[in-house]
Amino acid sequence: MSSTIPLPKIENGKFTTKAVTYKNNKTQWKLIPLELPAATADSIVKPDEILIKTSAVAINPVDVAVREFVPNWPVIGSSLKVAGLDFSGTVIQIGEKFHNGADVPLKVGDKVFGGTLPV
Repeated sequence: MSSTIPLPKIENGKFTTKAVTYKNNKTQWKLIPLELPAATADSIVKPDEILIKTSAVAINPVDVAVREFVPNWPVIGSSLKVAGLDFSGTVIQIGEKFHNGADVPLKVGDKVFGGTLPV
């Protein structure tokens, strides 16, 4: 499905986004560019994922509690932790699994909100 919002550019199997991060409970929150692996050479989205162009994120009490009380939260491949569990935005791409009969009432351009787990 095509998108009217430009998708992030994939270079060398990775793409760049921004994230609010910290290393432990003694470091400050920082908004930094973060490089992530792409699902394939030409797509960020895996077959069972939906890509959302984020309009807003929130640092909520769970983010603060995780940072303060679990300072050594294990993160595979990085010492950075990402904060901002709550988000809102616009659907810009839908994985192939959802085009092949999966019952998902979303389409490109829909406004959405939600939450994620700490990483």
